[in-house]
Formats: sequence, structure tokens, C-alpha cells
Amino acid sequence: MKQLSIIIPSFNSEDTINETINSVIRSAECLDYEILVIDNGSTDDTCNLVNKINHPEVQLLHTSRGRSKARNFGIQKATGKYLMLLDADDQICDGHLERGINYLDNHDDFFSYIDDTLLLRGETMLGKATIIKDKAYSDLVKENFIHISAPIFRNMDIALFDENLSFNEDWLFWIQNLKDKKMYVTNQHIGSLKLITGKNTMADPKMKSTRIYVYSHLDANELKKYVGIKRLLIDMIWYKMYQKNFIELENDIRGKFTGIYVLASLIIKTPFARVLLEKWVLKSETTLVYKAI
Repeated sequence: MKQLSIIIPSFNSEDTINETINSVIRSAECLDYEILVIDNGSTDDTCNLVNKINHPEVQLLHTSRGRSKARNFGIQKATGKYLMLLDADDQICDGHLERGINYLDNHDDFFSYIDDTLLLRGETMLGKATIIKDKAYSDLVKENFIHISAPIFRNMDIALFDENLSFNEDWLFWIQNLKDKKMYVTNQHIGSLKLITGKNTMADPKMKSTRIYVYSHLDANELKKYVGIKRLLIDMIWYKMYQKNFIELENDIRGKFTGIYVLASLIIKTPFARVLLEKWVLKSETTLVYKAI
């Protein structure tokens, strides 16, 4: 068994994949690790670049299209005691891997170790990806504050990614895997860098449209305590605005929130409300999401 498995899904990632892999190799120099690059149908030079790295701990594997499918395949193939998920446009910062592994080795009751993530556009630092200070599971249920590359976690009893989701799949993954488990969250260190490019999905307004699907996986007590009717209605309206893009989620959403689904349907059919909602969506699409913190 390896000490650590780093799982990197890739799709047409030729601009960033080299530096992503090399950042892991530099940071994991003293560890027993493996890097699993899971390519899901790249048509550019990504696979050739990975093969050229020619490092004994780098494996190139293949799946069909889908980021969640690639991550799941990597999780199932991983042999590490600990896991880390890394996007092909992320980079690991020095010290992150050793800090996380040392902490988990010395705290058997903790499931995960989480550092901060810094956003970069070119050479410009945009700030931290999220605010993680003093955050806990109760905060995670309300909003995803965990960037995909921030946690190092134990490879045990992992709930896989929902392959129906193309947005917020990581949020649902963390909710399902961190519930009733202890996580050590620290903002004292930058653990990883996220490179902001035109290929990122974080700024897509359709992100908001699948929040309601994530909520459909919460129990009644969590919904009442952490989310509330107002939040559910707002996110149901977002879902209805982009419903045609997420038909595969319809049964789960409508079955869980029948009353709110009907109310949201009535609201968006109101002409005045429709005009306001279209302006709302347009504003969301043109708002700069990445702001320095």
C-alpha cells in the first residue's frame, strides 16, 4: 500500500498538466506516493505530455467523458492510505502533503486535513478560493467552502462522486464523505494553487442551478436547521431557469421538494417575475466571481 494517492482527472489539459504533475513530484519527494492521471477523452497533447514525464510514480489511465467518472475510477484504482484530489489546473504547494499526512498519522480520530487554496490568474494573485477559518460540517451543508484540492483524507468507506452532476459534484462528495467525521481545517498555510483560465466551471451561473439537487440528499433535520425554506425556494427557481440542462435530476428534485417545485414553477411563469429573473441571471453571468479576499 502506498502512503498517498493523488488523483488528477484531465481533459484537454495540455496547457497546465505538466506543471500540475511536477508540483506533486516536488512536494512528495520524501513520501511513498502514486500519481494517477485519469484522462477522459482528451483530443489535444495531454496524454503525450504525461507520457513524456516518464516518472515511475506517474500512471496514465483512461475513462470515457466525465470528470466525476474519472475521479471515481481513480479512487477505485488508488492504493494509498490517504487520498488527494487534484484538478489538472491546480498545483500543490511545498509542505502541504507532509503536513496533512503527519497530522492524520498522529490523529487517528480525524478523517481529513484541509489547508487553504489560493487563486491565480497568470502571475496575479486573486486571493483565497474560499474562507475556511473556523468552518465545520454545519457550514459545509450551507455552502461549499472546500476546494477540490484542499483536503487530504483517509482512503476508507468513500462515497463516490455522483456521475449525474457536472456542477457541484465536489460539494455533494464532501457532504457525503465528511458527515459525522472529524476534519482538521487550518488557514495557516496555503496548500494548493488554482489557476483561473477560460476552462474553469466555477463562474458558470448553472452552478447555482444544481444546488437544489445537493440539498435533496440532506435529511429533514439538516434542511430545517441549516438551509431553510427561503434558500430552498431561491435555489429551486435557479434550477427551473436552467431545467432543460438538468433533466436527469428532475425526479430526485421534484420528489424531495414537491411543494417548493410547484411554487417555483408558478413564480417563473409570472411575466413580471420572469423579467426580473432574466435580469438576475444576466447579472450573474456578467459578474466577476473571483475577487481577492
